[in-house]
Amino acid sequence: MKICDKENCSGCGICSLVCKKNAIIMQEDDDGFIFPVIDETICVSCNLCYKRCPVNHNKKRQPLDSLAIIGNNNSLSASGGVFATIATRYLQEGSYVYAATLSKKNKKFIVKHQRIKSVDDLKRFTGSIYSQSDITPIIEDVKEKLILKKKVLFCGTPCQVQGIKNYVGDDNDNLLTIDLFCHGVPSNKMFNDYLIFLEDRNKRNINCFTFRDKKRGWGLFPSVLFDNGKRKIYANTSSYYRLFLSGALNRTSCYNCRFADNERVGDLSIGDFWGSQEFIELQNRDKKNLSKTGISAVLVNTELGKSTLYEYEDDFSIYSSNIESIAEKNDAIMRPTKKNAFRESIMQVYRKEGYTGIEQWFRNQFARQLFFSKLKNIVCKK
Repeated sequence: MKICDKENCSGCGICSLVCKKNAIIMQEDDDGFIFPVIDETICVSCNLCYKRCPVNHNKKRQPLDSLAIIGNNNSLSASGGVFATIATRYLQEGSYVYAATLSKKNKKFIVKHQRIKSVDDLKRFTGSIYSQSDITPIIEDVKEKLILKKKVLFCGTPCQVQGIKNYVGDDNDNLLTIDLFCHGVPSNKMFNDYLIFLEDRNKRNINCFTFRDKKRGWGLFPSVLFDNGKRKIYANTSSYYRLFLSGALNRTSCYNCRFADNERVGDLSIGDFWGSQEFIELQNRDKKNLSKTGISAVLVNTELGKSTLYEYEDDFSIYSSNIESIAEKNDAIMRPTKKNAFRESIMQVYRKEGYTGIEQWFRNQFARQLFFSKLKNIVCKK
């Protein structure tokens, strides 16, 4: 039985959940990426896994509208706070919200989707996460809530959103989905190994890792909280950040992603509106605070997405835009991330030497650039 070509598999895990014979398990390959493995002695070739796979079956739509939005609840978000603002209203109304979060258990860092239980709990789920999240723990819970006619908000990558829809049913007015402008995902294993490398190098335990620390402004400002206090990380000198941003760490499917275009699967699509000052006329207060608050680009793809935004419009500053302006500095909504020429070499080093090997390779390969980046960081002190 073949679900899809391995190079197209997004690792969402839907196939393992729909199999009534429990013939499919998800396993890590040598690079840390999750793939389905089928027990052919149990499989009855019912094709249900093939039919529910988001790569094989997806429903994409042209956006109805393109907007620039700043949400009232944006202090903890990576950009304009659209997800956090809608999630807050859902939670206040007693509805259910699911999103990705980073947690640590038994000295292992895990990125997975969980249900957000309260507004106070929301802060753990806001901001960017540059690693693949496991959605399988929450899928049955989402389905149960929808069967009970409860309102559900799910936020994830486009392949995850389509996977959820294929599992619970595509047309359900109680399910609001937000897909992200996704540049691809490294494996959870590699990200975990990177954090362990940081712990070993600093001889300290990590209590919290923030991919984009809003206290330093709107941009790529990571930070790590060790058990002796927070320290800055600079994206331009971090091996993980720099290699991720260059397209060197993603799973293979991300380089020919079926969802990286301007036809979308979520009710809403969100991401940073980089360069927004050039394309939209902001109010004076928003212009003044933009470097701190950030602003979200939003594609409105369905009537449900549209009605949700305008139901909560008092919580947003909303500006008209167009998809061309949004795409100007957001390639992810037009085409997949280009595979870095060094990717295979990096993965070979990782298989043999782990993340320590990647760090050493990175320092050797980019020694000159790193020297000047460090000088820039000293001058800027941000």
